[in-house]
Amino acid sequence: MIDNCSKLLGGTVSRALDDILRQPAELTAIIGRLIANNGAAIEQAARSFDDTSPILVVGMGSSYNAAMAVAALFQMAGSVALALEASELLHFWQIPDGINVMILSRSGKSIEIVQLIDRLADLNARTVAVTNTPDSPLAQGARTVVHLGAAFDHNVSFTMYSGLALAGGLIAARHAGKSLDQLSKGIVAGLNDAQRRLSQWQRSLDGHAWTRQSGPTYFLARGPSLASCHEARLLWEEAGKSPAAALSTGGFRHGSQEIVKPGLRIGLWLDADVLALADRQLISDLRAEGALVMCIGPKLEAVSADLKLETGSMPPGWQFLVDILPAQLAAERVAIEKKEDPDKFRYCAPIVQEEAGLRGGRQRS
Repeated sequence: MIDNCSKLLGGTVSRALDDILRQPAELTAIIGRLIANNGAAIEQAARSFDDTSPILVVGMGSSYNAAMAVAALFQMAGSVALALEASELLHFWQIPDGINVMILSRSGKSIEIVQLIDRLADLNARTVAVTNTPDSPLAQGARTVVHLGAAFDHNVSFTMYSGLALAGGLIAARHAGKSLDQLSKGIVAGLNDAQRRLSQWQRSLDGHAWTRQSGPTYFLARGPSLASCHEARLLWEEAGKSPAAALSTGGFRHGSQEIVKPGLRIGLWLDADVLALADRQLISDLRAEGALVMCIGPKLEAVSADLKLETGSMPPGWQFLVDILPAQLAAERVAIEKKEDPDKFRYCAPIVQEEAGLRGGRQRS
């Protein structure tokens, strides 16, 4: 049920909002499909990596942001893993033979992905594809394929971003020897809790000064929530047609805080356990300097932010799967406030199939 409908100029509810609101249910369905048959696809993917070699988690755009969350889960479990843009890996790396590579791509057709999978085949790489398009060049060229089987978003990636991160995270968990059955129960419980909080988040955002602020926007986070931070920055650009910056909270404090002045809009993800007191002090200091701070995370009772969007509990390391939801709602709301259409791209192709130019895609179908 949509409590506060986001209206476009023509008076209709945005498709973006519809995609966001269906996300918890869609992610729960993805989990059900992936753990069916004893999680055969996840098990195969988890077993395909050579433990003597690093794991490269690769994507472009929102898929690269999802790769940040997946790489963080590998790292937390003790594996050496890196999140990389496919374009950088393709054009600037001397890729070792037999390297472990997980490629995240909703379409499996982006130009960088298509070229990369061909190159990896020549290098005998251990490739795992996580995609929503099982007949794509990526899926056809990878050794192992994990298929989401989900409905595509209307345009901007909401469920596709989270779905790729979810599937990649399950592979990371199984690679570390964790039980998918036990983990999935915790994730589904967290998604159900997020579903119940959606209308509350909408009411908090609707008409709030933070969504109406017209100044520059910075997003800050730590650990796996860095994926949410960078994805929020992308959503600001894709849906809201507005510039934004994304940094680690620690990195922000090493010089970037010099941009703080009245009117600055800050979105900050707070970890319940890691440096929570230090980040609460940062929030207080930012507000004292005139910045407007939105805080997302669990257990926010003692936090003095201008806007608090509290999330529930998730299994360790998995907070990113629900703490992106309030940011997605915020991006859609800000687009509506600015009279921008979050359902349409002005320049970006749905699938980038060419390297050159601003639009970078073929004729849209």
